[in-house]
Amino acid sequence: MKFQSRSKILLVEDNIEFAEILKEHLEATTEFQVMHFRTAQSALEHLRESPHRIVGVISDLYMRGMDGIEFATRLRQSHSGAHIPLIFVSGGDPMVFDSMLKEFAITGFFQKPVNIEKIENAVNLNFKTAAA
Repeated sequence: MKFQSRSKILLVEDNIEFAEILKEHLEATTEFQVMHFRTAQSALEHLRESPHRIVGVISDLYMRGMDGIEFATRLRQSHSGAHIPLIFVSGGDPMVFDSMLKEFAITGFFQKPVNIEKIENAVNLNFKTAAA
């Protein structure tokens, strides 16, 4: 399947090594193209300029510049990102995320180090619905 015809996931992650591993795994095991962005700002700019075929977002929470909370706020305030499924993957305390799950309509949270197959399962479960 050509990448141009695949639905897309935005991966917002400043850890390049982790991002490359996750991107390669998801592109090999799911129907989605994964577009990696090192900053939340660059991901939002891409979403604003080219919102077509984006069916989900996977984001780190703790990043330089705009963090995941500000990113989620801006994503939910944007027309093109208001209803996109959002999964956080972070080394932070999972107790912090209970309120975020409701406030930002977070689809899921995975604590690093993470089993990549669990992310794959969440992507297949939540992003396929958005792609339909």
